[in-house]
Amino acid sequence: RLMLVLTDMTAERRMAAMLESERRQLELIVMAVADSRSFFEATDGFQEFLEQDLPLALSSGQAPRVIAKQLYREIHTYKGLLNQFSFPNAPTALHAVETFLSEFLASEASGTTQQLASIVSAQALQTVLDADLAVLSDALGEDFLARGESVTLTSAQARQLEALATNLLRGEPIDTAVAEVRTLLGALT
Repeated sequence: RLMLVLTDMTAERRMAAMLESERRQLELIVMAVADSRSFFEATDGFQEFLEQDLPLALSSGQAPRVIAKQLYREIHTYKGLLNQFSFPNAPTALHAVETFLSEFLASEASGTTQQLASIVSAQALQTVLDADLAVLSDALGEDFLARGESVTLTSAQARQLEALATNLLRGEPIDTAVAEVRTLLGALT
């Protein structure tokens, strides 16, 4: 005889995914504020890549393999930079593009520039980046993104944010349900 107990873990998995998403969003907010200079250098560089470098590479007339190698390096770099700041969506999208480029380069068949352009879409990547930046805009206000590196906090808010960042860096979980954390994030918007 064998007894089997089945337990539906769907709700627990959804909750874990939601908590991970909130943790990653909070980490993005803290990292953007704590290291705003590097944050804006990374996002401005990625914006420049999407608006100028990517279209220029795709219209350069070079062989598709040469373009793919160049784009692979750029995509890989920005995936790492945005992942360091805990962007929730952009690194995943860039990883998918990077995987396509890797397969494109490994393929024996000769691909076309049009194939590259269809996968490495500046518009699609901009949409993903905008969704991630909306997290910051919602939490810190549109002024944060508009003012760049300038952030105005009260001394109490700065101390609370510093304590929050210290806890994150120690690897301690941050409970966004705690009233003090919610109050801080609400005050920053």
